[in-house]
Amino acid sequence: MRKIIITAIVLVGIIVPLAILGGRQVQTLLAGCQFIPGSMENKSAAEIERAALDYACANFETVGPAPRVRLNRMMSPKEYMKFYGGSDTFCQDQKLALVILEGDFKEINISSMTAVPPSAKFVGLLFDLKLGTPTSIMGSQTGEGFAEILKDPSLPRRTSRLAPVPDKLRACTSGQVQPTIMPPNR
Repeated sequence: MRKIIITAIVLVGIIVPLAILGGRQVQTLLAGCQFIPGSMENKSAAEIERAALDYACANFETVGPAPRVRLNRMMSPKEYMKFYGGSDTFCQDQKLALVILEGDFKEINISSMTAVPPSAKFVGLLFDLKLGTPTSIMGSQTGEGFAEILKDPSLPRRTSRLAPVPDKLRACTSGQVQPTIMPPNR
């Protein structure tokens, strides 16, 4: 009888923490997925790619083969906006890297403010190299929105209109995180 009680206590001691943490966090830990934000300003392309794969592993469930990197390159804010639309959240000297992954992704820990559907075949992560985290996350089940930048005619072309790219970007302020909402003009 004592052995059954001890076994029950041990099982409850294991099951309850797993339930509290949630299945995905435990899966992330068991899969060895860990994304640690940190400056990527002096990182190689391979290190940025590894960070993108770690981020995807920690924030998406993947089904089937491991995701593959379709694009990994540095770009300016204006170049990014040419493909994905204008925004006032970027500054002129901001260092960015875009990594596009292809796989079978299911949304896990991404906030509802991102452009990632519940499942996606393509996920684009735009990293601010100073912050070392994605500042924009895009996703598509069909590849729409990625055909132009990947130069892949087999993917569907974008059907939505993009916001115009601003003529001039504001200067970056060293040491400050870029605002997500601009304060009202006074």
